[in-house]
Amino acid sequence: MEPSWKYITNDSYRIKNPLTGIPQHTLLQNVADFAQEHGLSDITDVLQRGALVAQNPAEFENVEGLREEEREALRNEVLHKWRQPRAMYFTVVLCSVGAAVQGWDQTVSPLTQILSTSIMTVLIKTPG
Repeated sequence: MEPSWKYITNDSYRIKNPLTGIPQHTLLQNVADFAQEHGLSDITDVLQRGALVAQNPAEFENVEGLREEEREALRNEVLHKWRQPRAMYFTVVLCSVGAAVQGWDQTVSPLTQILSTSIMTVLIKTPG
């Protein structure tokens, strides 16, 4: 049996970027059409720059028209992927604890019903 880690490194199992291979002018026109159709015309330029980055994320430094603050934000995302707002970490921890408590409740509820039924049966059958 092959180790499961081989599948992770195998390129044939990776999801292909759906934007790869679309000519730039076609991509930009598709984004403009989408923005117009969904009432996002005021941010068409931002969406187009995002589409160009999404087309080849590894080469975001070479995307024409990308502002320096956008490049810096993308660099920070790559170099400091765990640098997130404290509130996000708090939310993740809080939701995780909530999920654990819910799991415990769902596990214990059927057990409680089984035990309470057997205890009640013993109490009812015991003379006294």
